[in-house]
Amino acid sequence: MKKLILLALSLVYATLMTAQSLLDSTDIFFGHLDLEEVTVTGAVGDMKLKETPMPVMIIQGKELHQAPSTNLIDAIARQPGVSQITTGSGISKPIIRGLGYNRIVVINDGVRQEGQQWGDEHGIEIDANEVGAVEILKGPASLMYGSDALGGVLVFKELPSPMEGAIRGQINAEYQSNNDLLGASLNLAGNHKGFIWDARFSEKHAHAYKNRLDGYVPNSQFGERAFSLKAGLMRGWGFTKLKFGYYNVTPSIVEGERDTVTGKLISEDGGMLPYRHGLPYQRVHHYKAVSESFIHLSSGFMKVILGYQQNRRKEFEESADEYGLYLQLHTLNYDVRYISDEKSGWKFSTGVNGMGQLSINLGDEFLIPDYGLFDAGMYATVSKRLKRWNFSGGLRFDYRYLNSKELIEDNEIRFEKFTRHFPGVTAVWVPFVRQPKGCT
Repeated sequence: MKKLILLALSLVYATLMTAQSLLDSTDIFFGHLDLEEVTVTGAVGDMKLKETPMPVMIIQGKELHQAPSTNLIDAIARQPGVSQITTGSGISKPIIRGLGYNRIVVINDGVRQEGQQWGDEHGIEIDANEVGAVEILKGPASLMYGSDALGGVLVFKELPSPMEGAIRGQINAEYQSNNDLLGASLNLAGNHKGFIWDARFSEKHAHAYKNRLDGYVPNSQFGERAFSLKAGLMRGWGFTKLKFGYYNVTPSIVEGERDTVTGKLISEDGGMLPYRHGLPYQRVHHYKAVSESFIHLSSGFMKVILGYQQNRRKEFEESADEYGLYLQLHTLNYDVRYISDEKSGWKFSTGVNGMGQLSINLGDEFLIPDYGLFDAGMYATVSKRLKRWNFSGGLRFDYRYLNSKELIEDNEIRFEKFTRHFPGVTAVWVPFVRQPKGCT
């Protein structure tokens, strides 16, 4: 029954996409205009893509959702310089030019996405359906995003709000034959006299995938569910908005054990196990609340972002009801920045951003100790436009404090207590020749 319902939603979605193609020329349905040459990156404010000295790649939402993929990272891993590490259909980690894990930063809803990104079996907890575009910064972007952005940054941008007086309804549905993946997403958003609102519900399920060598790969099925609600106010002085999000994924873990005689993958259930998890598997809940305000000033604008995230990751090995590993991560993000208007070719920005974290073990198994972390960074950047030359530079100071707790297991010290301080300074100065008109 579930398959028939989602196949019907696919037909409805195809009809809506046909109607949308008639509206693309004026973009009345979505209520915004895409300017592909303009991007917001680690540069000073808004800058044309052809004028930024950093290697930046933009994936528009239409291209992103047309790519056959099982998750968000899988959809962008085909881009030059970008790859992924995956340990199952629902688990993918981004890699930029060979660096990943804690060496790249993922930005979603304006804040750093913080889960358990240090492990192979920990994916990115983001609903792909609410992503309107992706910016990929390939290379160091530590000046704007902190010392973790050594390899690059993935910036996931949300869909723009509808125009004044408009209401947007959207139905997305997908089906993939290899693992009978079924997915659907419902979205309703509106703008009434500057009051904006947006609600979305998404769900996705897949059984084990198959390959030509093994057939169905045991325990490769997964399930995904997400919900978000946003409300905001747009006025002449700027805007303010508040967003709540929830993401849940239940990926089974592929162990890959083979029979020593036949060489076939070992499976107690025939390998397929349709639309329900096997053992071992994970259950991940990610909660997020983000407040963002944008204030126009006489000489520029100020942006203030506050966010709270809670990541709960449980791993079940021997029983479907009793977890062994339970990691709970609390993160408080903050970002305050000022960006000046351009005057005589000069542009300036300064800001403070960072986070506070608390990681707690609540299970019987332990991979990392309990710890507390505080991170703060102050930066200033400046750019100068002179004929065909762009000069950009900046200075940043970072400070990170880490306090790891002692853990005693079976009367033995499993993790020793320690405290670390990490100060750091980053300086960048880049001259850049802009392309002449007519060049791409």
